[in-house]
Parts: sequence; structure tokens; C-alpha cells
Amino acid sequence: MKQACKYNIIRFKPYSDTQEFVNIGVILYAPTTGEFVFKLLSQNDDARVTAFFAKLDNAVLHDTLKLLEGELGRVQKLSYSFHDFNLLYNELIRPREGTIQHSSHSACFTTNPSETINELFEHYIHRSRPDKSGE
Repeated sequence: MKQACKYNIIRFKPYSDTQEFVNIGVILYAPTTGEFVFKLLSQNDDARVTAFFAKLDNAVLHDTLKLLEGELGRVQKLSYSFHDFNLLYNELIRPREGTIQHSSHSACFTTNPSETINELFEHYIHRSRPDKSGE
């Protein structure tokens, strides 16, 4: 059975003065089941980011990804037991100044949040498009 989920794109914005960003991950929350999943850019897969921000020290991106993975892992552990996880999710993605920002909410329907996060990641981070060769 399909369930409604909300998701947000994680944006890396190291230079606040230019407002430029690169998508580096996706978070998804399924309120019906309480499932919270995320997927981040691998530290070995940073070529697109480092090409875009050519003068950026790679350590800034790698440290950011490491910290973000730890934080999202802690949030994920709370997803099934937190009294009102929706409040926590909204706090996680609320607009703020900083290197990490989130897109506005988007919604999707899925039977498998773990599979859907991979599809969203491929679309928003690796910029893949659905294969329409069979049409």
C-alpha cells in the first residue's frame, strides 16, 4: 500500500555571499510508519562539488558530510520513538543560515521509502533522468 511521504533536498552552500549551492543529499519522512531515511553524497564522489566550488578546501566538504551523517543518524534513531517526530523533522529542515540548508517540502507516494530515497538521490544528486527508451 502506498503511503504519503515528504522529502527535502540537502544543499551545501559554503559561500553565503554568492548564495550558490550544490545538492548533496536527500531526507525522506513517512509519517504513517514513522520511517525516516536519508542518503548523502559519498566522500569519494565529490568531483561535481569540488568542480563547482574549485577553490574550496575538500576537507570542508568531507567534514560537513561526516557531521551531517552523524546528525541524521541520531535523528533516524529518534524517528520511531519521538513523541511527535513531525515537529523534529520540521525543526531539522527549517530555514537557517549556514553551510547546510534544505529545500522546501516536496511530497511523494511510495510503498518502499528506502527504494524511493535511492531514486530521489539519483535524480537530485546525480541528475539522472528516467529511462524513456521503451516508450
